[in-house]
Amino acid sequence: MWIALPRSFYLLFLFLFILFSILLLPLQIRISINNLRKDNSVSLELEIFILGSIRFTGLKKNFLLNKESFPLLKMLTLIAERGSWKELRNIPFRRILFLICRFILALRWRKLDFNVKIGTGDAAWTGVLTSFLRQLSEIASYYFFQVLSFKQRPRILIYPSFLQKEFIFSFYVEFYANGMILIYYSTLILWEAVFRGQIQILWRLVRYGRASYTGFDDNGHGKFKGNGRCY
Repeated sequence: MWIALPRSFYLLFLFLFILFSILLLPLQIRISINNLRKDNSVSLELEIFILGSIRFTGLKKNFLLNKESFPLLKMLTLIAERGSWKELRNIPFRRILFLICRFILALRWRKLDFNVKIGTGDAAWTGVLTSFLRQLSEIASYYFFQVLSFKQRPRILIYPSFLQKEFIFSFYVEFYANGMILIYYSTLILWEAVFRGQIQILWRLVRYGRASYTGFDDNGHGKFKGNGRCY
């Protein structure tokens, strides 16, 4: 005997099936970042294509390079001004970097172009710096090509500006991914960077009742403290 289910159940099942199928489709993602404008603003352009040809969504935004635009840069600036670098221990950098590396390796890379024009204001120092960066870029290009399996070798070009002090860059990258990979690693990175530390602090407050330690310690200052002895 078949159980009569409401039509909404079948519609929900169909919606979940279509959503799951879309998340498994290969997405081609193109990211372009440059500061070619005269107002020193940075332009970010993001495009996502389904099956390599159907444009799914896009984003284009200009923003200024300052610590207000980047929360991490603002936090590091505040720590440097106060001289309290010990606060960095509260941020799980190793776990975040590990997850970012796993995320990068899970993607299928297609193309990378990075052009930089740099000038220090001194022709001699500009030449030395440009030569060093060109050697470094050759090593990085070969390493990325081998490790990330690009379809073509990444192009990293360094140009000198001997006449004036400037830094102009243009970055373009293409890679393939699917929605499941993007959601999975984004959730893990967001958890480690934002929520994990806050939940741990909240758990300590609930468990210890706002005390630093509540165990049996005759010389401590917890719940079961001694007779005032402190060493």
